[in-house]
Amino acid sequence: DLGHLMATRYPAGMPVDLVVPIVNAVASALDYAHKKGLLHRDVKPANIIVADLDSDDRSIFLTDFGIARPLDDASGITTTNMTVGTVAYAA
Repeated sequence: DLGHLMATRYPAGMPVDLVVPIVNAVASALDYAHKKGLLHRDVKPANIIVADLDSDDRSIFLTDFGIARPLDDASGITTTNMTVGTVAYAA
């Protein structure tokens, strides 16, 4: 996962030329999920899988839709003072 990759190969940060395609792929995945009516709710490096990072044929996947919910779910899954997802990455 991207969290492990960042910790082991890029502890000082990833080069921009590697970051841009990852951000683009995750944004595209979120756009697709939103068009399908889903809200992911736990985007973080550990939920991003990157295969063949150094190749032009790299594959990037957004994973773990375990706490996703429909965008139109007015009832929600959370209540006041309840947190879902990973607090360090909550917005």
